Amino acid sequence: MDAIIPKPIRKERLFEILEELISQNRSMRDNPNSGLGFQAAQNRSDTLETYSRY
Repeated sequence: MDAIIPKPIRKERLFEILEELISQNRSMRDNPNSGLGFQAAQNRSDTLETYSRY
């Protein structure tokens, strides 16, 4: 299997990606019942319930 060699990325593009992630993070924090944040919280509580049964 070949090693994955990342392509160089322009600094501007890097900042665009960071801004996008930060804004997504903000919207999840402001609206916790949506998106991946909510899903992760659900999974965590399901896991805790499962383990607390034993």
